[in-house]
Amino acid sequence: SPEARIAQRELWRQEREELKTALGDAYYSTPGITASIQRQFGPIPKDKFGALQSINDDYRDLASDIYATANGVMLPEDQDKLKFIEQEKLKDLAAVLTPAEMENYDLRSSRTAGNLRSQLSAFDPSEQEFRSLFALQAGFDKQYGNRTNDETDAARQQRTAAQTALQSQIRASLGEARYAEYQRATDGNFQQLARLTARLELPKETTVAVYD
Repeated sequence: SPEARIAQRELWRQEREELKTALGDAYYSTPGITASIQRQFGPIPKDKFGALQSINDDYRDLASDIYATANGVMLPEDQDKLKFIEQEKLKDLAAVLTPAEMENYDLRSSRTAGNLRSQLSAFDPSEQEFRSLFALQAGFDKQYGNRTNDETDAARQQRTAAQTALQSQIRASLGEARYAEYQRATDGNFQQLARLTARLELPKETTVAVYD
């Protein structure tokens, strides 16, 4: 129940505060804490760990309450609340992080980055390719990422034109050969084959051969 989830979160907070009291400065040097923070933010000075954890906790709680109230049925006003929460969280993070640290956070933990990693799971991009694709996708998402059910025909046409332009930009960024691999790797059929061949411990070349 929502009440049980709230109580569970509070117990977890109490446990962590007691660990902080017991361990002192060593708390933020424990491997689990360091790894958790660095997964989200990249290399970060330890003196920022406490503030970042507090921001994460506060906004996670706010979002959890909205999901609990929605009970699996997200209304437009719920989506608006979640969007507002995300915007406020980014403002608070920007007050703690340097611009370079904020960029690292976006590359690791933003919604765009998560969606892009899922989309590119069978593409295996280099770091530079991922950064380039992220920059292009982030620009598109910033303008067109919040699709609504009452979107007008004109807005849909504008979005479609922007998606076509995005693909042209990706093609120019990757070059012809890698773009062909990108198109194949983002095909749902190819991704399903990639998951199957991985489960059967077959070489990656098998995925390509079967797909072709």
